[in-house]
Amino acid sequence: AVNVSLDGIHEVYNYIRSGSDFNKVEQNIKEFHSFSNVSRVVGAFTAQAGNILQAAECIDYFINKLNIVFYSHRVSYPSVLSAQVLPPPLKAMAIERLRGITARVSEFENVKKYPILEQITLRQIEDNINYLEARDCSDKWSEFLEFNRQLDISRNQGPIENIIPEFKRYV
Repeated sequence: AVNVSLDGIHEVYNYIRSGSDFNKVEQNIKEFHSFSNVSRVVGAFTAQAGNILQAAECIDYFINKLNIVFYSHRVSYPSVLSAQVLPPPLKAMAIERLRGITARVSEFENVKKYPILEQITLRQIEDNINYLEARDCSDKWSEFLEFNRQLDISRNQGPIENIIPEFKRYV
């Protein structure tokens, strides 16, 4: 198995992994599938405030477009990046999107082909919903924004609300 750290897709990935190119990563993943000694490719998604709104879209893209397993864990450091810092309306939006993808997982062609993917994916979705609901750390939202502003300056990128338009009302 090959594990690939994929903290988003397209612009969100390029933002979080500054200096990276999602298109090149996608090409590399497709190449991994041609290796006879690679049994599966796992997309390791580190859920955080900057990508959790895209998590449902990533699940769809990973399984249906990249033909990889979606596996997630949560960012632990720095704590201001935690998805739990989202303002309540954004957190509710992330949860709604994750619940929405839950109903569609069983219809994915690769899930029909490899039924074990359904259980794995649904567990990942539920884990992320539980994590979002476990704590309200929205008092740290301004620290999250400031942390990203400093990164944007040092990386000459962003601002984050141009990458994640849902943030615009909360900046």
